[in-house]
Amino acid sequence: MAALPLPSDTELSQCPIDELRERLSHLVPPVDASLNERFTFNVEKAFRQACYAGDLDRIELFIRGLPPAFSALRQSLLNNRHAVSWAAYGRQERVIRYLCALQEDDALIGFDYRAVLEFIDYLKGVSSSQSDLPPLPRSLSQPDNASTMAVLARVAVERNAVDLLRAIEARVEKALDRQIEYQMSRPV
Repeated sequence: MAALPLPSDTELSQCPIDELRERLSHLVPPVDASLNERFTFNVEKAFRQACYAGDLDRIELFIRGLPPAFSALRQSLLNNRHAVSWAAYGRQERVIRYLCALQEDDALIGFDYRAVLEFIDYLKGVSSSQSDLPPLPRSLSQPDNASTMAVLARVAVERNAVDLLRAIEARVEKALDRQIEYQMSRPV
């Protein structure tokens, strides 16, 4: 059986969902490394555009609808902090909640529990009616903190959009509780 041509970024972004689902279901990973890199780039680009636009059907297709041979690509999309920032710039709270609900705790909050506590404390000091958000604590504003929570916090402050932070507040608290419980249950 001949390999089907790989879809372009435009096709991945604009093709009707049912047609794209059918096409992707028959896709075989390219053997050529450069073709594989190009396909990965195209999928990542289309995924970020779907996040920005709030296209949950397309996002779901990329995360759950790619064939099993693309499981590494699916996982990288799920933990793609750039995609979450695109969703934040597009003010797509539903997309943010959806992606953060599926992420592993380490991708969502990282391993700096002080930063998580500062995030929670920061939100307690901010009201939805504030006209300007205060600066972030240092642990969240540093570019080397690449957790989804920190990336989202930086965009939210830049865009003055506390609603984007509130979208993940409960999920962040749950992740922290789970990590503390895990640490407490480990044998010494």
